[in-house]
Amino acid sequence: MLTSLVKSQPLLAYVPDYLAKEHSLQILEVSGCPYTCEQTVWLCRNKHLSAHWMQVFE
Repeated sequence: MLTSLVKSQPLLAYVPDYLAKEHSLQILEVSGCPYTCEQTVWLCRNKHLSAHWMQVFE
C-alpha cells in the first residue's frame, strides 16, 4: 500500500533498498547522516514440520 501511494502521489517515504528497486522507485542518496539501519532476520522452525520451501535452509 505504501509503494502504491508513493508511485501515485508526490510523497517521500522510507522503504528498504530492495523494495524501492523492485517497484522502480526513485532512490535518494543521503550523505552525512549519522544513522545506520541494520536488519537481522531469524528463521525459527519446528524440525518435525516439513515444508517444501524451508528445505533451502537445511
